[in-house]
Amino acid sequence: MKKLLLILLCLPMIGFGQSSGTGFAIHSDGYIATNFHVIDGKDKLTVKGINGDYNKTYEAIVVKTDKMNDLAILKLDISLGTIPYGIKISKEDVAANVSAIGYPLPDLQGYEIKITNGIINSNSGLKDDPRWYQHSAPIQPGNSGGPLINEHGNIVGINNSGIDNQ
Repeated sequence: MKKLLLILLCLPMIGFGQSSGTGFAIHSDGYIATNFHVIDGKDKLTVKGINGDYNKTYEAIVVKTDKMNDLAILKLDISLGTIPYGIKISKEDVAANVSAIGYPLPDLQGYEIKITNGIINSNSGLKDDPRWYQHSAPIQPGNSGGPLINEHGNIVGINNSGIDNQ
């Protein structure tokens, strides 16, 4: 069972057994975006953290997936209210300030939302892949599927992986 937490009507935690990831509301009708790898192979998804309530869980269904771009859209059978942020369609500038928001290692670090800050280092990912950014905001397991936001509060990307330097 995967868990997704939804905080302040926008950042849910997706859970499944011992693993979890982050997601965020994209429509008030209960639609949530996350990473494909967060939900891949899971037969039951639960979401918690809606309105800051970590005790109540909601069952989510997978509406659409895009494995190549590591995206998944989930649907809850509840209203998420007004979505308090925008989504930037164009690329963010190199050196722009960004924040990664999510639930890294919640069993260790706790279930309160975590925010780390950094900058956009590159407008392309590994091997110059234009679908991704490289940024310096620290992320850990559990941040996957969480938003990367700019200093104006707009989502500019979805966190999906880090590089192990060891």
